[in-house]
Amino acid sequence: MILRISLRPLDKFFFGGETSFKEIGSEDTRRSSYVLHSRLFPQQTGALGLIRNQLLLQSGLLADNSSRVKDSSMAKVLIGKHGFRNSGTTSDYGVINRISPVFLESTDQKICLPAPLLDCPPSEKGDSHMTLVFDRNLPPLVENYSEKKGITNYFQHPSKGNVALDNLINKAKQVGITKGARPSGEAVEKKDNEAGYYYQTFLQFKDSVEEAFNIGAFTFFVDLKTKTQNSAGDISLNWVDEVSSDFSAGKYTLTSSLVEFGGERSTFFMEVKKLDDATEFEYPKVQHRLTKIKSPEGKQVKALVCLSPAYIHDIHKLSEHSLIRVTESTTFRFLKSSVDTQQHHNIQRGEKAKNNGHAVLESKRYQLLDRGSTIYFFSDHEEEIKKIFNHQSFEQIGYNQYQIV
Repeated sequence: MILRISLRPLDKFFFGGETSFKEIGSEDTRRSSYVLHSRLFPQQTGALGLIRNQLLLQSGLLADNSSRVKDSSMAKVLIGKHGFRNSGTTSDYGVINRISPVFLESTDQKICLPAPLLDCPPSEKGDSHMTLVFDRNLPPLVENYSEKKGITNYFQHPSKGNVALDNLINKAKQVGITKGARPSGEAVEKKDNEAGYYYQTFLQFKDSVEEAFNIGAFTFFVDLKTKTQNSAGDISLNWVDEVSSDFSAGKYTLTSSLVEFGGERSTFFMEVKKLDDATEFEYPKVQHRLTKIKSPEGKQVKALVCLSPAYIHDIHKLSEHSLIRVTESTTFRFLKSSVDTQQHHNIQRGEKAKNNGHAVLESKRYQLLDRGSTIYFFSDHEEEIKKIFNHQSFEQIGYNQYQIV
């Protein structure tokens, strides 16, 4: 069963990244800063966590986000024993089979995909569009590329063209001299004032009739099981299409509600739509709308466009089978916790950190290819390119998703 989830921000929002505000007394200064900027997209682990959290809340297994799970055995059947793990294979997330990447949703409820990074308009009026020229015996050539302009992130509406990211969002700046609380949750004391200065950037979707389209929400898909049973056979769950479900009778549901998602208690209205006839996640087709590609005689050049961040386990092999790579990178970490975790505030960081069974363990840092990254290759290398992007753990939660054009 496929559900479409739309997250409409009620105000400005914030999605955290690698750095955080410096905590007084903390020894971890490498990733501490008084300047924080929101990412445009949440991590896929965050989207997975939101669905798991809402399933627990709406089933009555969790009174609120400050409480502990009431019945861990039932919770494990509903959402699985733990969150994301980089195991190389698919994981058991209870009734959740998989989720899609998080996309931008236009105000007319269309999915807007990231454009290939080179699919940019000319730098000046009258200039020619970029052309990628491939020759059997010469290095690839990008004609009409402007180093002064560089590369700009664009997003594609299925029928209304490309719009630059900067024309879709506003940056709301916030400056202060006293942080409201430490990351640990403890109150800020007077002696902390000298470290109290901060500069933070939130994001908002623009509302401009001058652009080809406007963004109104984030959206992604969830594939849920309509019926599941644990290995012992003593707990079975059945999906019901109702606003209120009787979980004690083995019924569960996921309905629209107000949710807190991201950092700084960002609030969204989560709209849930059941897609009755869908069996797969359906997206528009990404296109090279502005950039031209010239293939050599007797050869076909194709492009793999990342719809989501992608984990590449062998970057040297990617270089071997591709002609040119136009990419940006993004960092990724995840927190290892389970239904049985009791100390969610206790996050163990670093390579030497050990989980005592009750704390949350932070993963190592990964470098992922970001949305819009494009790999150009000869068509006879397509299968090898696909194998390089194959990673079941990441694919199941919406990473490593791409289209070949």
